[in-house]
Amino acid sequence: LMERTLPAPTDSTFLSYSATAEKTVPLKGHHGVQVRGVLYGNRYTEKDKSSAAMPDYGYHNDSLYAGYAYADARSSF
Repeated sequence: LMERTLPAPTDSTFLSYSATAEKTVPLKGHHGVQVRGVLYGNRYTEKDKSSAAMPDYGYHNDSLYAGYAYADARSSF
């Protein structure tokens, strides 16, 4: 007969966040350049010091996108 036990859960305050910022720079005519930044993730205030492989369960991700933008009276792209 075998019995397994799990460690006690890590007690921590949890914070989840996300943010987006976007800017379109107009060029000549109906053309433009669009830049967008995206930031999201979660954060725990405590770290699990007993786990060598994964001491922090939070994650953070950020990305920056740039692209072409076209807009006239009937359509945008």
